[in-house]
Amino acid sequence: MNKIASLLLFLLVLNNTYGQTTDLKLQEKIDTIINRYIKATNIVGISIGIIRNNKSYYTKGYGTIKLQTNKPVDSLTNFHAASISKLFTATAIMQLVEQSKLDINNKLIYYLPAFKMKDERVKDITLKQLLNHTSGIPDITDYNWEHPNNSKTALKHFVLPSRFSTLSFTPGIDIHYSNPAFDILGYIVERTANQSFEDYEYEKVLKPSGMTHSSFDLAKIEPARKSTPHIIDSTSKNVQISNVYPFNKEHSPCGTLNTCSSDLSKWMLEMLAIYNDSTNSYRGVIKRETLLQMWTPTHNIAYPGLFLCLAWWKRESKEYGNYFFHVGVDVGYSCSLTLFPDKGLGIVVLCNGDYPGLPVYRDIPLEIARLLTEKPR
Repeated sequence: MNKIASLLLFLLVLNNTYGQTTDLKLQEKIDTIINRYIKATNIVGISIGIIRNNKSYYTKGYGTIKLQTNKPVDSLTNFHAASISKLFTATAIMQLVEQSKLDINNKLIYYLPAFKMKDERVKDITLKQLLNHTSGIPDITDYNWEHPNNSKTALKHFVLPSRFSTLSFTPGIDIHYSNPAFDILGYIVERTANQSFEDYEYEKVLKPSGMTHSSFDLAKIEPARKSTPHIIDSTSKNVQISNVYPFNKEHSPCGTLNTCSSDLSKWMLEMLAIYNDSTNSYRGVIKRETLLQMWTPTHNIAYPGLFLCLAWWKRESKEYGNYFFHVGVDVGYSCSLTLFPDKGLGIVVLCNGDYPGLPVYRDIPLEIARLLTEKPR
């Protein structure tokens, strides 16, 4: 080998080694962030997925799938994703819009004539208002996790006939977070596609995105990959195993996606691939113009720089630029998914405890984002 070739080889090895060392140091810092919050909030198990520069960067599990066991969490450990599910329900709706089978500006009762209430204002609700929580459909507090209805007609029987008599407000004039609104949207998907909501989601949204370890049907998840939900005992204030798992097909569309950090990393990559497709050559689960429509603010809520879009939430930040996110919490679980599209960055955090709060929803993703976006000194 001549001297020039030897020098080129040396520089190539040096460059690769430097890059690996840099990444290892960053990943060690990420581990430090996660472990600090695990210790501070008594988290049993947590899994993260990070995409960077529009590529999968880091997926890892910490802790265990269940209290007082030694089975570790990994990137394929399954978690209840709670309200992150709404992003997938909204995507299904928008797929049907692209096929001209639905129009989000059309009235709800056009698609579901049997959806009736004593409140005549129900006739004014549009699909868009269901998507952005401005329909006036009240929320509920009891999801019947202890006695779920997992029959094939569960969703239909929850939605029809309407169990509400009065809207919380005139459609379109206010914002009120509504889980049943997304259950209604899921049933519209079911009727329009003429197949179960769970099957449609897997065939048309999850599988095409590479999310083959995920399902809205808990029975389809391999038992060995399931995590266990944890809560805080109201008396002792100690962490304990929940005696119920939050699953009920009546509420599949609003919050029963079961998934893992590996699969949600693929979902974030799918969203960024669509976002970056300026030539419209990428065949994604939705078109770029549809994603941009879903990311367009429809309302500015009470917090400066925070906007409500179609299922997604948008935050304007001087530090990170515009980013889009959704969080979720249910009995025994909490999670967050955050996308920074102009930085090619995405972070998902899944936790098998419902009690950490802001560390999962905000602090962990933003600390990691700060670490990965700050300029080297």
